[in-house]
This record gives sequence, C-alpha cells and structure tokens, in this order.
Amino acid sequence: MVGLSAAGWAQTNYSDPKGRFSVRVPGGWNTTPLNADAVSFGSGNAFATVMAFTGNTDPAGLLKGVAQNTAAQWKNFTEARRGDTKFAGRTGPYITYSGVNPKGLDSYLQMLAVTDGATTYLLLCTAPKTEYTKARAKFDQIEQSFALGTPKASAFGPPVAR
Repeated sequence: MVGLSAAGWAQTNYSDPKGRFSVRVPGGWNTTPLNADAVSFGSGNAFATVMAFTGNTDPAGLLKGVAQNTAAQWKNFTEARRGDTKFAGRTGPYITYSGVNPKGLDSYLQMLAVTDGATTYLLLCTAPKTEYTKARAKFDQIEQSFALGTPKASAFGPPVAR
C-alpha cells in the first residue's frame, strides 16, 4: 500500500513505487513524495527523508557530499558525533550535526546511509533541538521499520521484506 498521508494516530505503510523499500509512517505524520527517488515524512518542523541512489555509491562518500551541501545552507553547522549503525539489516555510517537550519531554527540533523550493492539508501532526520527528543521516537520508528523490498500484505506488525 502506498500511503500518501498518515491521518490521526493510525500508522500507514509507505512502499516505494519502484519496489525498493517500505517504511512504517508514524501516526499523524504526512508523506510527501519529492521525486522518483526521494520521499519525506513529517510533522510540524520534524522531517525524515529517504533517498535512493542507484549505482555503486559509497555510503560514507554520500554522507560527506550531503554534509558539504547542507553546511552551505545552515549556520554554525557542526558535527556532534559519528559512528556505524544497522539500517535495513546492513551496517553503514551515521553522522549527527547541529546548527541553525534555513528556517532559522536551532536544530539537529542525523544522516545515515547503507548500500545493498545496487542502491544506496540515505535517511535524513531533522528537528529543532527543542522538539528533537519527542521526534526521536518517531525517527527511531521510521529507521527500525525500514525494509528493503515491498512488504507483504499484513494487517499486523511491521512491514515484512520479501
């Protein structure tokens, strides 16, 4: 099922139209397709964006490039921490930054990336610092429910990758 919005407190599953991934959208969050390779989930000033890059793209290099572009748009853009994490059953790098976003809000931005060899997936999560703790639970839900492939139809539980 392709969920184009998550109304009320009910959760919906979003399936990438190209069948590359699925994710559970937190209740009350909207889904906005950005283009054929990117989708954003958001509520208020909190956003999680998933992007898919075809080809053999290095996850660490991808994070570096996105950080350089973001630094040009944010004020006081500073790295807070980095490491490796599990995402969609694969290990990849993550980096957390702080700074003032283009809306003028003192915010955090966390980026993580993994590859399956054919596609590299990038997850960007951002929220103002004053809202980040509350948004973190929703970001975790998105990250933990992210699965490669289209989910099998199910009325219960998280998406199941084929």
